[in-house]
Amino acid sequence: KVGDRVGVVSWNTHRFYELYFGIPGIGAVLLQMNLRLHPEEMLYVVKHSGARLFFVDESLLPLVIPLVEAVKGAKFVVMSDEKPPETFFETYSYEDLLKEQDEKYDFPVLDERSAYSACYTSGTTGKPKGVYYSHRSIVLHSVAIFTALSISKSDVFMQIVPMFHASGWGGFFAATIAGGKIVFPGRFMLDDLKPVVDLILAENVTVTAGAPAIFIPMLNYLQKLENKPKFNLRAFSGATEPPLAMMKGLKEFGIEIIHAYGATETSPLVCYNFLKPELETLGDEEKWEIRRKQGIPVFGTDVKIVDESGRELPWDGKTIGELCIRGLWVTGEYYKD
Repeated sequence: KVGDRVGVVSWNTHRFYELYFGIPGIGAVLLQMNLRLHPEEMLYVVKHSGARLFFVDESLLPLVIPLVEAVKGAKFVVMSDEKPPETFFETYSYEDLLKEQDEKYDFPVLDERSAYSACYTSGTTGKPKGVYYSHRSIVLHSVAIFTALSISKSDVFMQIVPMFHASGWGGFFAATIAGGKIVFPGRFMLDDLKPVVDLILAENVTVTAGAPAIFIPMLNYLQKLENKPKFNLRAFSGATEPPLAMMKGLKEFGIEIIHAYGATETSPLVCYNFLKPELETLGDEEKWEIRRKQGIPVFGTDVKIVDESGRELPWDGKTIGELCIRGLWVTGEYYKD
């Protein structure tokens, strides 16, 4: 019902995508459950959020076993292609539930400032903190991503960033706005990126996003191939600064790395890098040095650095201060904190 917290434990799949619209669409709040959290942290997130209903990928059922006894009245819906496996606790089949429902559904009119989804960040001190995104902020951020990606109906977007944290950076929302094709890779391992690379080539993926943690091993894999593939791919990179060697190496394969910056609390997009026309006349090395930077703030955000007293500091490339960000999709506070 409206206001309920509904947890999702899943890889990047079409079912997770469906839930990103279905759960908030009825007024409930989608709880993004980070698979990388320690079991005790995950249990804390569940109890802190008040979630009682969970959609779980079949392969991830072991992760929710601690919740069976710890969360009173918990219910679990298993997402799988085949009949869900037998478990010692009661479960429901996602596909069976869908078959039982009427195709027509009148979605309620909701307050645009009400909660859409929740993500708990462990990037601060202490226990994970709840960041709640509103329907309004999701829409505005999606439009910003749509603009930054320059995505169109002709593009094919692959969702590499985990959808269980920071809304997977929101790329699939932008692709939805554009009406383009979306590819979900499911589960993959960083030490075996052949399935991901093969899928990019097979589906003619043109846009994606990810961290250097995946692009570096991807480059290593590509460089070892006897037959070098050629891509037409622009890839947004965040989380850590992209190494210049990685950017140059992937460019040889037709993969353009675009550095962007953000945080869980900012939905996450704040800045992205692009070369203005007047900079195209610079030398190659000068342009590479510019491309490795975080870029400039997108429309809808304001950024500045301040000293300990709150006085704004100059943007001179050397002065160090505290980063302050405000924007249309920046969270106002941590939930119950």
